Amino acid sequence: MLAPKPAYAPKYMPQGSRRKNMRVWVGVIVCLSVGICFAQDSGPTALSEVWRFSLDEQDSGLSKEWEQPGLDDSAWRELRIDSNYESQGVSYDGYSWYRLRFSVPASLAGQSLLLELGPIDDADETYLNGALVGRTGIMGDMATTRWEEPRRYVLPPGAIRADENVLAVRVWDQRGGGGIYKGPVQLSKLKSLHADVVKVILKPWGAEFELANGMAFRLQFYGDGVLRVRAAMSGAFRPWLAHELILDQPEPTNARFSFRETADSTRLQTENLRVRVDLRPFRLNVRDGNGKRLTRQSLQGWYSDTEFSEALTCRRDEHFLGLGEPGPHVDRRGHRAFMWVIHSYNAEDIPVPFYLSSAGYGVLLCNSFRGQFDLACMRPDQVSFGAQGGELDYFIIAGEQPKQIISRYTWLTGRSKLPPKWAFGYWQSRAGHGLPSWVTSTVTRLRESGFPLDVLHMDGWSDGDLKFSERRFKDPAGLMDWLRERNVKLCIWETPFFGKNWKLFEDALARGFFATREDGSYYSINTWMGRDQALIDFSNPETCAWWQSKHIPVLNLGVGAVKTDGGDTHEVPADAHFHDGLMGHEVHNLYPLLFNRCVYEGQQKARPGKRVINWTRTGYAGIQRYPCQWGGDEPSTFVGGRTLVRAGINAGVCGVSFWGHDLGGFAYGRTMEYYVRSCQWGFLSPLARIHGMGTNADPDIKGNEPWVFGKDAEEIVRRYARLRYRLLPYIYSYAHETWESGVPIMRALPLEFPGDERAYACDYEYMLGGELLVAPIVQPSERDDLSATRSVYVPEGQWYDFWTDEKYEGPVEITYEAALDTLPVFVRAGAIIPMGPDVDHIAGPPSEELTVHVYAGPSSAFSLYEDDGTTLGYADGEYAVTRISHRPDAGQGSLVTVSAPEGAYSGMPAQRQITVEWHGMPSGLKASANGKAVSVSTEASVTRAGPISVKRALRMRLGSPQ
Repeated sequence: MLAPKPAYAPKYMPQGSRRKNMRVWVGVIVCLSVGICFAQDSGPTALSEVWRFSLDEQDSGLSKEWEQPGLDDSAWRELRIDSNYESQGVSYDGYSWYRLRFSVPASLAGQSLLLELGPIDDADETYLNGALVGRTGIMGDMATTRWEEPRRYVLPPGAIRADENVLAVRVWDQRGGGGIYKGPVQLSKLKSLHADVVKVILKPWGAEFELANGMAFRLQFYGDGVLRVRAAMSGAFRPWLAHELILDQPEPTNARFSFRETADSTRLQTENLRVRVDLRPFRLNVRDGNGKRLTRQSLQGWYSDTEFSEALTCRRDEHFLGLGEPGPHVDRRGHRAFMWVIHSYNAEDIPVPFYLSSAGYGVLLCNSFRGQFDLACMRPDQVSFGAQGGELDYFIIAGEQPKQIISRYTWLTGRSKLPPKWAFGYWQSRAGHGLPSWVTSTVTRLRESGFPLDVLHMDGWSDGDLKFSERRFKDPAGLMDWLRERNVKLCIWETPFFGKNWKLFEDALARGFFATREDGSYYSINTWMGRDQALIDFSNPETCAWWQSKHIPVLNLGVGAVKTDGGDTHEVPADAHFHDGLMGHEVHNLYPLLFNRCVYEGQQKARPGKRVINWTRTGYAGIQRYPCQWGGDEPSTFVGGRTLVRAGINAGVCGVSFWGHDLGGFAYGRTMEYYVRSCQWGFLSPLARIHGMGTNADPDIKGNEPWVFGKDAEEIVRRYARLRYRLLPYIYSYAHETWESGVPIMRALPLEFPGDERAYACDYEYMLGGELLVAPIVQPSERDDLSATRSVYVPEGQWYDFWTDEKYEGPVEITYEAALDTLPVFVRAGAIIPMGPDVDHIAGPPSEELTVHVYAGPSSAFSLYEDDGTTLGYADGEYAVTRISHRPDAGQGSLVTVSAPEGAYSGMPAQRQITVEWHGMPSGLKASANGKAVSVSTEASVTRAGPISVKRALRMRLGSPQ
């Protein structure tokens, strides 16, 4: 009899179709020590030996080394439930059940086991003999396309019976497809990471511990609050490509710490970390500088010749953020996540093996092999992570606040350089188009229609030689001059694989610049670009130099940015050979870093002293060093939009701050409503590019420019595009903060409100900087006028509606009515929002006009950052910061102080015309600037004063009539 239908139901059911053939295979990992998997955290018991084997329908013999009889494969069955859901007592809800029967030797009954399922589709729940033993994690809007990943579940003692066992798996299966994947029989020995310490070696940077099982642990202190933990299973440490590409900091040669030994433990302490190592067996315990426990090893870690898994304790009320773009929720607690770069259509292209805990620490796994994280999914008191290759190498990063942890993480893996200022403007693009006529007609219409514009992206501009196509571009230099006159930059597109018809194919082949097979022939792969493609080997410095040289002519013509597309993905085969003997299974996750580093550094060499920019969809830990990133090709539906909101929030936690998405949606069912809603929040995110194909809703509609869906949509999109340009002083100031600290522009609510439990549940709200709360409309309307209602959580404090100045007292959940032209946006009380004038482009020095919006509330300050926008001079201090402060004054008024700019840069305005706008103030107040009365005008709830010409400092007072 099947297990009963579980009560759990996802918040949003996936709308898109799933793969027809879902593949399920089952294996069992047998642990020969009783109680190893569910040992309580306080228990000292560690793993001894674990033997693993997999079921195979075709093979009844597991291994000659296996002394017990194999599993009874004659009892193996698959039960497909198609038309008889109800007769089986299971109502169809978009899922299929798979039932597998098997028996095990009596000697194994009652022991603890590890159960492996995979490859298997997403949203699985696994029942053994009627009891829930595992699940992938809580599913969000879209089931992940990472269906090929195996699942490993811990079984409690006694879950397996000596007689027949029934394993039931519940899998999302909208199309009703099914099938079992015939996994190979495997037998491998797993060993515990924990054994008694036989030797402690003190080092200038920490300590090494030799264990009785022949392995070694190394503890290294990196800077403030950062501890590196490395385990050499063979006893010898070696460098990996992951260390070179993920880390931006060299190994420390020394550190300041105290060291103390007792008979049972070793203690190492820095200002921000206290580390105790139990010696029998080895067990790591980590506290912060104040003595608060962060985490400790749970003694459930294991390793084999090919893989490993580490396990750390966690609190039952602990929350987790991060792990890159993929994720059904912002709070990753209760989830499993897979570290494998893929090209999906669900904004999953940037997995990052880093998570941030609400307990005051983060963890970075420095490993590039296929990996997996379990964040209290199967055990509420434990997280685990591991990889199928390399060594156990991770960092524990302490911090009093989430922002501090992110800052230390990005110090370790590298911070984003500032993109050129024009990159924060409006980008217009259309998939697949590479004609000069499209360039000129699109720019002309945008300018004539009153749209601001800074970048136009073009896809098919080349015939495979990284030159403008001679067939289509008769005068590329003239086209670049035409764009330059209109202050528009051009972004070009490229991929890292060649077909045989590409003009550079034979040259690259002759030079040995492709990934190869074992016999030295180039590795032929099939990609979304076509069959029989060759993958460029960017791990070879000579390849990079050659690739970079091909860009110099187009960069000299004035091309402004390069879209590095397709550096992802499943196109990197596991058995491909790379430079210096590296294999594809190690290079796969790092390939986007290799590709983007090559292109980014090539642009830097071609333009010394200037800022450069990539535009890429894929990455791994450290990809933020090569800005910028976007959420990839996603469905033009509200389900896809919800995925993107979460993806941008999750990416920001992992240091990927200069992020955007395809405004309007890439393809598959775009409607006018979704186009408008997507553009609204897209223009209030770090980067803004409209991109995509036509629409399936109306095959006659081609393109995705703002006028595609009519005048109403065009007007709304234009309104938000122009609002973005007015907000650029605010956005650009936070971009500088990202460069300084690594803290993202688009922020998960817990980054600003870490003590607010409800903030962790906000999947579809984010802070844009520290003052603006953005709540995108993420559900389609059911009304004729396309207005929408959504619930918005307003955190603690007072907040103003950005559009009406209506005030809310948080924490509170409100119901917000949003007309089609309205995006819910809220401003913190006391906030200072600097805004510029309406402009058509960003080229040139900052405007001499500035409007400072001040919202009544507690005292506050804002640092307005400005530089020349194009050079690297900011890194050498060539910038100016204007301090703007506000404090409540007597008579329900306010005192605003604008300091004289600190610093200087080329093109800096000699003086400013400043207008101060007060929000939430009573009408009928008088204003003065530096002691002199100035005129005041009142419109609605906003009281305006100015403009005032300011050359140095300004003190402006709004108060009662004197």
